[in-house]
Amino acid sequence: MQPKPRVSYTLALPGEGGRHKFGVNALALTANLSGQAAWAGASSLFTGGRDAKVRRWDVSALDGGAPPARRPVRELPCVATYDDHSDWVNALVVAPEHGLLVSASSDNTIKLWSVETAAAGAAPRATLHTHTDYVKALAYAPAAGLVVSASLDKMIHIYKLDTLRHVAASGGLPGGGGGSAGGGGACGSAGAGVGEWSGVEGGAAPIVAAGHKDSVYSVAINAAGTFVVSGSVEPDVRLWDARTGRKQGKLAGHTDVVRALVIDADGRHVISASSDRTIRLWDVGMQRCVRTCRLHADAVWALEAAPGWDVLYSAGRDGAVYATSLRTWSSLLVANEAAPVVRLAVDARGAQLWCATTMSDVRCWAVSGVPAALERGAAHPAAVAESGGEGPMGRAPIAPSDADHVAAIAGPNGHGGAARGAGARAGSAGARRRRASAESAALEAEPLALIAGAPAVQAHAVLTDKVRVLTRDTTQRVVLWDVMRCTVVREFENGRSLDSALAELHVERAVPTWFSVDTRAGDLTICLDERNAFAGLLYASDVGITHNVAEDSTVNMGWNMLTTLFARWVEKHRRVEPRDGRQANGPGGAKAVVPIVPLEAPPNSVTVTISDGGRVSVRATVGELRNVPEHKVPHWVSEALFANRYFTREKAKVPFFVMPDSSRSLPTLIDGSSRLEALRILRVRQVVRYVAQNLSTPLVIDGVDARASDVAWEEHIEVTCNDKVLHPDTDLYSARLLVWRNASEDMVLVYRRKERPRVSE
Repeated sequence: MQPKPRVSYTLALPGEGGRHKFGVNALALTANLSGQAAWAGASSLFTGGRDAKVRRWDVSALDGGAPPARRPVRELPCVATYDDHSDWVNALVVAPEHGLLVSASSDNTIKLWSVETAAAGAAPRATLHTHTDYVKALAYAPAAGLVVSASLDKMIHIYKLDTLRHVAASGGLPGGGGGSAGGGGACGSAGAGVGEWSGVEGGAAPIVAAGHKDSVYSVAINAAGTFVVSGSVEPDVRLWDARTGRKQGKLAGHTDVVRALVIDADGRHVISASSDRTIRLWDVGMQRCVRTCRLHADAVWALEAAPGWDVLYSAGRDGAVYATSLRTWSSLLVANEAAPVVRLAVDARGAQLWCATTMSDVRCWAVSGVPAALERGAAHPAAVAESGGEGPMGRAPIAPSDADHVAAIAGPNGHGGAARGAGARAGSAGARRRRASAESAALEAEPLALIAGAPAVQAHAVLTDKVRVLTRDTTQRVVLWDVMRCTVVREFENGRSLDSALAELHVERAVPTWFSVDTRAGDLTICLDERNAFAGLLYASDVGITHNVAEDSTVNMGWNMLTTLFARWVEKHRRVEPRDGRQANGPGGAKAVVPIVPLEAPPNSVTVTISDGGRVSVRATVGELRNVPEHKVPHWVSEALFANRYFTREKAKVPFFVMPDSSRSLPTLIDGSSRLEALRILRVRQVVRYVAQNLSTPLVIDGVDARASDVAWEEHIEVTCNDKVLHPDTDLYSARLLVWRNASEDMVLVYRRKERPRVSE
């Protein structure tokens, strides 16, 4: 079923803006590409995270080398946040010659951002919807101006940036607002909106390379833009003609998913990393594996070659970051990360290595001394050539000195006997022993810089009142939120579990669900859709609205939330005067109860997202919403805001029977009718009042007719359901769902005289 338009709003704790939550999947350094000297962003680092954000950091403070006393630089400023993806950002490439940043995401889209100046965030962008599944990898060929994408849909797409930019400028590829300057501001499409492009308009369709039989996880393209290599679950490395998308060959040798690929400057060699724990060097001309390197104790997920192609950096699930000489193939442990490493990036000088992990922190390690350390022999040989003669880079291979430190010798097709079975197990065991003995001998014990992440919400619980939500973040902090006021109600003491907080706050009550919760990006996001948004109905006093309202005033929580979020938008786009009654006509003339007074406006830090058919069409702060064009707001929202018309699946009224308890000497009702119908939020105390005023024989309390006096009837009459005494504040909906528990029959309520406690003499 096609997703329907919905509105969501995101709440965040103060001080958490400008920092990633959850892992960081993508890195891109502007100085790592040609042409950077003419571009103002030469000292920028771009990061893409599992929180769906792309952030830009000013790393110029590191240009001079190590900070004083080797203390990590922790306050690198976030100069822009690009917030338009709706799922993990998996890959980034920077094309400075075109003034573009390209991002790929698990929301199936590729986005082009304009980053022509160092600090600008608000620049045109476009969205490509050419893939049908998660987009996992990107590659860039500067000389040819090509960007390549790889996806779990098994496809590889090749884009010409000149064509995309031309189509965007001519209107075939609409543009919109860009990122937000500064670290924490919401950015988005409050104005013109995100350009949506299927990839066929304006003659700018990508070249498609099809042939993989399973999901594609890695891709690379040579600098000249003539051929592409890709890795997938299959797990062969495939070669493609970048100009036509046709297959050019297949490199067989890995036994698990190929997770990372790099190509040397002249396109003669490819290096691949795999979940089979190996790194392989391939000769493209011969289409064969010429070296197999087994350094890591677990899957290898990231590769990066130094600009001079003299050092290869590798990392993966084991957290170890290795440097390997591409001349001697000796290796050394550069650093130990505390979490699996998913991406590496080296600066243009080969002096700094950035590591992104499954944690939200990003670290920079000083590696300027790595080439010299490798030359000094402060490392062990990592691999040998497959046979005699010159090595793959035109140099004589280095002889092994310790069997534990030598990878298996691959056969002609990379299938040497040691690559499987006992040999592979021995190699990985050797890698584990190597790392265990080198934990204290890593080249760098402390990072050069640290970009700290923020705690991410990883668990939540909605309270029974459907107004408050508990969250627990990655630091185990438990927080109570009011999702109608968009504020924190309480932060629990350290060590308090989510379950114990939930038990403390639990109240036996049933309220229809009017929102859903999404915490995938690490924040608390409340989602409203047409089907459920207007199902929640409470008394105004239940949500703290007591000023200038009657006791029985009611609030439709979804309607109230929309009017609060869109107050400024409604003010700007108002078409009709608001109705001043307490009820408004709903579908088919039915009466729908609406709030009398709205809540206070939410903080401007609250970000509102409008998605249509699963695609984000608007993302803006509450203050920026006023500039959203009317056609961007879903019809069901504008109908509710302007005309008080909305749909709800929940029946507004509950039918029930009221009968006397024969053992407690109270008469029947005055007209003999026992079947009633009332609003589902009607409280039992109001049922008691109705009973007391409609008994066939007046109830006399202390000699006074209860109908003619101001009596607290619930002190003298009680109501039971299924033999359970109901609290006077219990509503009919809760009684039906939690006590009656029979959806096929009308609920039966029994009233009786309340027994007074005996006073002992």
